[in-house]
Formats: sequence, C-alpha cells, structure tokens
Amino acid sequence: MSELIAPPTSWKFALSKSAAAITAQLKSDRVLSIKSFLEGKDRVYSAVLVKDIGLGGSWNGKITPANLKSTLGKTFRLTALDCFEEGKQTFCAAAWVKDKPAVTWDWDFNLTAKDLNARLKKENGKLTNIRAYMTTLGGELTDPALRYCAIWVKDDGIPWDWIPDATADSISDTLDQNSGMLISIDNIDNTVWLGDQEKFCAVWYKDVSGQTWFWNFGLDINQLPKEPPKFCSWGLDVAYCTKDRFVSLMQQFPKPADPNLATLMSLSGNATATFQASEWLDIQWNLTEQNLVADQVDMQSAFMFSAAEGGWSWWSGNFTNPSGQNVMGMPLSLAAGQSYPSTPWWTVSNAPKIGIFPIKAATAGGKHQYLLAQAVISQSGLPAPATLPIHWPIFLGIQGPVEVVKLTNGKSWATVAAQVINGTGDKMDINSVSVRLKDQNNATVHKGDFTNNLLADQDVLGQSLSPALTGSILNADVPLPKFYDGFEVPASFTSGKVRIQAEVKFQSGPLDCYGDTRILDVALAPQTFVSHLPYGVPVINGSPDPTFRWHWGNGIGGTSFNAHSYPEHRYSYDIGIYDTSNQTFKDPTKLDQNGNFYSWGQDVLAISSGQVVYVDSAFEDNFGRTANPNSKGANLVVVYNKEANFFHLYAHFQQNSIVVAVGDMVSPGAKLGLLGNSGGSSEPHLHVGINRQDAQGFLRSLPMTFEKIKNGAGQFVSGVPVDGEFYSQS
Repeated sequence: MSELIAPPTSWKFALSKSAAAITAQLKSDRVLSIKSFLEGKDRVYSAVLVKDIGLGGSWNGKITPANLKSTLGKTFRLTALDCFEEGKQTFCAAAWVKDKPAVTWDWDFNLTAKDLNARLKKENGKLTNIRAYMTTLGGELTDPALRYCAIWVKDDGIPWDWIPDATADSISDTLDQNSGMLISIDNIDNTVWLGDQEKFCAVWYKDVSGQTWFWNFGLDINQLPKEPPKFCSWGLDVAYCTKDRFVSLMQQFPKPADPNLATLMSLSGNATATFQASEWLDIQWNLTEQNLVADQVDMQSAFMFSAAEGGWSWWSGNFTNPSGQNVMGMPLSLAAGQSYPSTPWWTVSNAPKIGIFPIKAATAGGKHQYLLAQAVISQSGLPAPATLPIHWPIFLGIQGPVEVVKLTNGKSWATVAAQVINGTGDKMDINSVSVRLKDQNNATVHKGDFTNNLLADQDVLGQSLSPALTGSILNADVPLPKFYDGFEVPASFTSGKVRIQAEVKFQSGPLDCYGDTRILDVALAPQTFVSHLPYGVPVINGSPDPTFRWHWGNGIGGTSFNAHSYPEHRYSYDIGIYDTSNQTFKDPTKLDQNGNFYSWGQDVLAISSGQVVYVDSAFEDNFGRTANPNSKGANLVVVYNKEANFFHLYAHFQQNSIVVAVGDMVSPGAKLGLLGNSGGSSEPHLHVGINRQDAQGFLRSLPMTFEKIKNGAGQFVSGVPVDGEFYSQS
C-alpha cells in the first residue's frame, strides 16, 4: 500500500495479471498497491484496485525512473511503486493520482536500508510504500544485491517505523511491542518458499484508529481472494512470496451505525459462595432485571454461562429455547419500568467465579439491545473476583492461570485450553483461532493455528452433540466450541505472555464479523510435593505382582482434551491397573462385573499427610462398565495438609470401604479405603488430585510433584506425572 485511505466503496485483488489485463480491469478503479514478478519471460503483476473517487489515477507497469519523474511533474504524486531490473536497466511499476490537495512527498529507488534511513531523516519523512528487489545497479555490481524503492510523506507525528529484513515472527513481536499495524509489506526473496523463515520488509504505524486489520502470507492465487469476505475486509497491499504464493494486508470494514440500537434493560447483581469440606460450593444468587424504558421489553434470546478464572465457561442455560422458561427466576418480558429481583440457590462441584448473561432484548417498536451482563461470585471476607474483559457477541474463555509444569519425562510443558464463546444463538463461521507464546526475553517460543482443529460437543440447547463437531466450525450455532494446545517449551522458560485470538463471522450479514484477543501472563506452576503414590504393588490373585502396572490417565502432558481438561480437575488423574497386554480386566465377557477388573478392591493410600476433612462412603458402586442408576455419587475422602496448604482428594471408593473418619490424621502411605467404582466412573479406578484455595477462596487444581518414583521403563524420575505413563514407588 502507499497511503491510508477511507474504506473503498468497491475494491478487488488482481493477481498475476499482465499489465494489459490490469489496465482493462481498471475502468472506474485505480491502483492502490502494485508488485511485479517475472514469470518465465513474461512480467506479471499483482495489485489492489480500489474505486477511483475523482483522484484521476493512472499507472504504468514498466517505466524508467526518468520517464516516471517526467510523467509525474508537479501535477501528480506517486501512490504505489515497485522497481525491478531487466537487461541491466532499472524499471518501475507505478501508480499515481493528482496531487490535490497538495501533499509533501518524495520517492526514490536503488536505496540501501542505510540510504533510505538517511533520506527519511533529512526530509523528516514517513514511509507509505516499501518494495524490495535485487539489482546489479546497471552492471556496477558483479552479483545482484538487495535494494529498496519507497514513497514517503512528511512525518505527521504518529509513531511509525520500518523493518528492512525480518521474519513474520519478528515482525509480529515488533507490532505487539508498539501496538502497530502494517501499512506496506514486501517479500525479500521471491524465488524459494521458506515457510516461517520467509523474510519481509515492512512499514508499520501505531494503530491509533483501533480498526481491526489482518495480514497473512503463503496463500495461493485461489486461497487469497477467499480471505477478505471471511473477515469483512478489504485489501491494503499484496506482494509475491513466490510465483504462486502471496503476502497481503487487509483491513476490516467499519460496521454501519445501527439507528435502532438502544439501552432497554439491565441485569445486575452478584452471588455469595460458601466453600464446603466436600470441595463443593453453595452459591446464593442476588439478581435483578430492570426495564429502563417506557415500553415492554422482551428477551429474544437469553443465555447463561458460569465462568472460572480466565473466562473458561460451563453451560448454564438457554432460557428462551425451549419456551416456557425464566432467567434464573426472572421473567423473559418486562413491563414498562418493571424491576424484578431473584435469589436462586446453586450447589456445584466446579468453581465458577462469574455468571455471564448474553441477552438480546427488543421492543415492539423495533428498538433492540445486545447486553452482556456479569454477576461476580464472592466469598465472605475475601476479595471479589474481577469482571472479565469481554464484549458482545463472542468472547474467549480461557483456562487460567496459564502455566508451565516440569514433567517426569524432563519436558517443560505448557497448556492453553480455550473456548470461542457464542452467546447469541446465531450461526457463525470461526475463521481464525491462533495462539502465540513469548518468553521472558520476548522471543516467540510457540505458535499454533486451531482454525481447523476445534471441538464442539454441546448444542445451542446445552445438550451433548453426538457426534461432536471436530475440525472447522462453519455455519453452526454451537455455544462453546473449544481447542486444546499442549506443547513443550524450552527448559529455560521462566515466564512469558500468551496471545490468543479468534475471529468469527455470523451468517446474518456481510459485515457481521467480530473477534476477541486476550493476552495473559504465563508462569511456572507452583511445585506442590507429595511423597507417596496412592497405591502399592498390585495385588493379583491374593499376591503382590509387579508385572501388573499402575497407569496414570486423563492427566497433564497431552495435546488434546481428556476427561479432566476442565479448571477444577486439569491436574487430576484417573489411575488403574494394566496387565502386560495393557488391559484393565481379566475376561472380556465379564465387563459388567467389578471383580473382573484388576483395580477393584486394591488399597488406596494417602499421597501426603494431613487431616481428614470429609468422608462419604454410602454410595453404591457401578457394575464394571455398566452404569448403576442407584450410584448417585462418588465415595470420597478429602484430606487437608495444613503445613503445605493443599487438599488431596480421592474418589470412587467401594461402598462402605473407607477406613478413616473426619478428624483423623493420616501419614503418607496410610490406607484410606478400597478402590471402587462409585459415581461417575466408567470402570473401577481411582481419581486423585490436589488443590488449594486461591486468594478469593476458590479451589484451583495444582500439579502434584514427586521427588523420586519409577516410570514404566524402571527409571527413577522426579516431577509431575505424565498422562499415559506408568509409575511405581521407588
């Protein structure tokens, strides 16, 4: 690009076209951006064409600098420029408009980065267009060298800079540090595709407008034109990476003003939570709906999500579908001026900190409101959680805090689990989801694209989707699509920041694009040491048999969701015995019998010391892999280690098998009861996890660290157990 312009009324990419073909496409358009490429013996061009609004634009695909200067005279100014060498002579591809109103500007070619910086300093210039090319300077150089051609205007004081030669990651780092947006970009080497190692020159300005913009590289001639409609955008610049790959800049069209948008109602309030020894929460809500206008207000859609730290959300309700419901005891229609309070009560096993209420409200006269209300949950005498930095209509919900753990396999492992939350009930396409982690030195250590690797397992009514949607989310009204990114970071990582970004387009209109970006701190997870595995050597047929092994599943260290990939259990494990064939049972014809499973009846041992604070042993067990409708809950033991300030929880004991009572003190390795199959259990196994109350009184799952245990290969290891590994006591 060469200049910032208002969003055009029409525009298009012209990719790999001859000069004649571009001229034929112009008609009432002008060239905003131009880049040439020698394809065999033919010179082709790629350009951004925009509606000419009386500027008298013209262009030339091959003109000498001298002739270009003569053509411009004092009447025209350059708006786009590229240079290239043919037959040891420099030519330009250029576009220009009438210089009205007059602008202080200049241009030049065959410049080194040092030359260009000197000119800009001398003339107080600010680049609007940059292009790189290889030249022998008319035969003066034996080998072609990198040079730049550029256009600049008088510096207006808004911060800016240019980057002569950098990878995409490095450019992104610069933009992040300076809140910058790219104005012009070109590839340094147009011959070989280098992927992430491609080098670019670029111009950036500080983004003072706040208008959403995008850039991409590596898309081909068929892919690139499909991108702008996905993001409700128009092209700013386009250049070649190779003959069949491009780099481009796009800016999102502003949304038109909505004359019927109005503030019609409010939903306000809060909640008080009480922590129970069972690790459940009792929550008393105190909510109020208020009609703020003199007409009846009807809710066309009303959802609720309950959110943990970072915004990761659990489904709580779609109050308008099916019909006949209310909003937590409050009506879906409010008479003029009506106020309606409600004080519902919850008891939950997770740890939500905020209630989120996305609501679409309207009057009969056509006025409407998009409301995203938040009700904070706090505990008596403790600080209240902060509200989330979220906006209508979509927002990111992230499992927080984002942490790095030291695993027993020696890896430093980070996990980012997030949702793209849709509280509208409307169908959408998720067109971009990305993750980028930078370390304490501001270096990019990881990036991932999850646009085509999403999971949605609940529908708009909150029911389970079977089968779940996987891959791309297109034309879907799912409320909680999500992704999971587990990855290794360098051992030197101590802290950093992760940037998570999502962009969606709703099906309701051509400019209905929205996005959310969150930047969160990343730190090393706290090390909470436990000294004993929760079991001994497997007892098989009445005798200890070390050929049978204890398997740790549904834990940390993987790359996809598992049964514990939720805030309250993310560092917990499901543990069971495997035989040498990696089976958990003896007879495949008896999978409805608990005694057929090796884990059934094994001793469950304490992993740490502490005082027993909760016991529940009354629930019936399931029948092997067959659910028992009378098994209404899991038999539990919760122990509190006061010295280290953490709880250790054990679940799924056999009915009436627990041998400790509330108030008992236990030591590491002490017997707690017998492994069973009670509650939400797929087969006999042990669920174990540790957690601690945070500063606001809510439980956060903690990674358990062992100083010395044996892995499945018989090696002594230390660290946090890895999902899918086998462990025995050293």
